[in-house]
Amino acid sequence: MPKAFELNPRALELWNPSLAPIEKEGEHSITLTGIVGDEWPYDENARPLTVARVDAALRSIGDNPVTVYINSPGGSMFEGIAIYNRLSQHKAGVTIKVLGLAGSAASVIAMAGQRREIGKTAFLFVHNSWTIAVGNRHEMHQCAAALTEFDQAMCDLYMDTSGQTQEQVTEWMDGETYMSGRTAVESGLMTHLLEDDEITTSVSGKSDLPAARKIEAALIRAGLPRSERRKLIADFKASLAPMTPPTPEALAPALSADAFSEASAEIENIMSFLQDQK
Repeated sequence: MPKAFELNPRALELWNPSLAPIEKEGEHSITLTGIVGDEWPYDENARPLTVARVDAALRSIGDNPVTVYINSPGGSMFEGIAIYNRLSQHKAGVTIKVLGLAGSAASVIAMAGQRREIGKTAFLFVHNSWTIAVGNRHEMHQCAAALTEFDQAMCDLYMDTSGQTQEQVTEWMDGETYMSGRTAVESGLMTHLLEDDEITTSVSGKSDLPAARKIEAALIRAGLPRSERRKLIADFKASLAPMTPPTPEALAPALSADAFSEASAEIENIMSFLQDQK
């Protein structure tokens, strides 16, 4: 059996996490941005995208219609299905709005709305289950059999939502298909195009995010376990942190006042030189 479901690296590379909704006054909404069922390793301020978080939000919203904004490359299939089922249980009505990307497990979540809107320049990304597995040939056969069942479950959901045939949906999934907003509506997976004035771009100030995403995508392709990827990304982020010069007190606590000033000037010169070399 697969131990974990991995994020598809193609979706991760193309995802733009800076897109954000322009929420309407009085609207009850949930914004799902990030990786499904996982922490977001690029931003320590981001919250995991989990069914527990969605459940808590729906309990707070109560018997009111809810709008769910999605911009996610996907993640755990099981968590995505759990979120889909939890949203489907909300009796007051669910509207889905895809801002940038609903990929992989996030495309499953996007099927939960009675009304499903997508930006004209946004995308759905559908594909077969993706995992990393280790073991002998018997375990590999078991893994393949399990993935076949998981793929059929997703295929059934896309078929029921869109009204398309199994042959058509299987072709989409086998081909790892990106659908533009217009194509997604024409396919039946989405119902309406989203107005452009409902999307904005947030400014996080984190210029290292695109590089970190590309690094993780490459590490996924290389088959590196998730724990090791997280460590390498943390090391990468640390390497980009501004250099903090040591204080003269830490280097030589017994310095005289004149020596202290000289040491301070020397340290500043050294740090300026190092910054210029970066």
